[in-house]
Amino acid sequence: SKTSYKNIFEILSVIKKGDYDIVHTHLTHAQFWTSLASFLDCTQICKCGKKKRRYITSEHSTYNNRREKAVFKIIEKILYKRYEKVLCITKAVQDTLVKWLDDKNLDRYPIIDNGVNLPSCDDIMYKPNRNEIKKYFKKFIISQLCTFPKQKTGSTFYEEYVIPQLFTE
Repeated sequence: SKTSYKNIFEILSVIKKGDYDIVHTHLTHAQFWTSLASFLDCTQICKCGKKKRRYITSEHSTYNNRREKAVFKIIEKILYKRYEKVLCITKAVQDTLVKWLDDKNLDRYPIIDNGVNLPSCDDIMYKPNRNEIKKYFKKFIISQLCTFPKQKTGSTFYEEYVIPQLFTE
């Protein structure tokens, strides 16, 4: 169940087993449970010599029902603080979120319009070079858990840009 506290431990197990450097969430329940799991993540809270895991999330909406209740303001301020960055899909999302959280540090809330800038990928010259990427990263894994309703056209990005790059050098 998406509302079960057991999700905290399941998410933490997946994160630790995968030994991920970056953890990204973008839906409400995942944001809340992952934020709470980060409290138990040793790489996040201990000085154990390991590289600190980075937690980021995306915010898509200028309004939700939680913003009608003051108690959620307190809860969300605590939970959002666990994220190094909160990616906002529009300026309006950034404005309303920083106002809701009373946070003036706009660097924590960068704007990435609609998440993926597909027009730059439509450029005939656009072709990520895996060898160039590997210079900076020893290994990389892209994983995404989401829905792709027709209006999001996310499948276009994967079919045309991600999948071909996985099978070409």
